Amino acid sequence: MSAALWSRFVCRWLLAARRARVPAGMRVWRRPEFRCLLRAGLAYADLVRGPPGQPIRHFRGLNMQLSRAAAIADRVTSFAIALCAMVVVIAIARREFFGTQAAKAQDASGVRPPRVIAEWAEVLATARQPYDSAALLTVVTFFDAECPFCRRYEASLRAWRNQMGPRVTLLAVHFPLPQHRFARPAARALECARVQGRFDPMLAHVFASQDSLGLRPWDDIASDAGVSRLQDFRECVRAAGPIPGVEEGVSLGIRLGISGTPAVIVNGRLYWSPPDTGELTRLASAAGLFAASSGH
Repeated sequence: MSAALWSRFVCRWLLAARRARVPAGMRVWRRPEFRCLLRAGLAYADLVRGPPGQPIRHFRGLNMQLSRAAAIADRVTSFAIALCAMVVVIAIARREFFGTQAAKAQDASGVRPPRVIAEWAEVLATARQPYDSAALLTVVTFFDAECPFCRRYEASLRAWRNQMGPRVTLLAVHFPLPQHRFARPAARALECARVQGRFDPMLAHVFASQDSLGLRPWDDIASDAGVSRLQDFRECVRAAGPIPGVEEGVSLGIRLGISGTPAVIVNGRLYWSPPDTGELTRLASAAGLFAASSGH
C-alpha cells in the first residue's frame, strides 16, 4: 500500500474515532484544529493517490507521467505529512492527559506551595469586613456571589470557623466574574447592605438564594438579612456607576493573578487551589491557635 493510501487510512480512522463516543475527559478528539489537520491529510492523500491504475494524479492538467524520482518524492512527502499529523496528535494528547495529571499530582503532593504576596496589607484594606489584628489566622476569600463553588466553600468556612473560635477571622473581597450575569448586581446589593452593617448576613442570604438571583427582589433578600432601612437600600441598589469596594477588589485580584473563584489567601499566602478545612486546621495549629486556646 502506498504512503498516500496509508495517510488516507490513518486519517479516516482518526476521524471515525473522533465521531465515536469517547470519555468526557478525552477532549483532544473534539478540538477543531485536530479535525482541520485530519481533513488536510485527506485532501493531500486524494491529490497524490489518483484513480486506480494511475498512482499519481495528473497535476494541473498536465497529461504526462511523473518521473520515477518525482513519484518517489511525492510518496515520501505524503508519508511525511501523515507522520507529522501523528506527531501533532500525540503531542496534543500528551498535553491534554499527562499534563493535567501532572498538575494534579503537583497540587496533591504539595510541590507547588502557596505564594507569599506583597499586597497583603492592601488585601486586608480591600476586604469588606474589618480586620482583627488580634486574630492568629486570617482567611481572605475572593468571591463571586453567583459562583456555586464560592457558596459551598463559604458554608464550610463558616462551620469550621465556629469550631475554631474568635481567633480566626474570615474576610471577603469582591471578584465578580464577567460570565455571571447577576454577580455585579449582587455585589451592589451586598455593598448596600454593608452600609447598614449587614454584610455578612446579606452574603449568607444571597448565597442561599443563589438559584433565584434575578427573580427574587433584592429587598426581599435584604429583609431576610435584617436590613432595616429598606427604602434606603432600594435607592442604593438602583444607583448606577462604579460600585464602591467592588472595582478595587477586581483590580487587586487581577494584579494578583486571580482568574477564578474562590481564590483564598491565608496570612499573606495565596493558594493555587482553596485549602480545605483540614489544611486550615493545620495552619491554625502552626499559628499557635490551639496553644493560645489552652492557655486561656
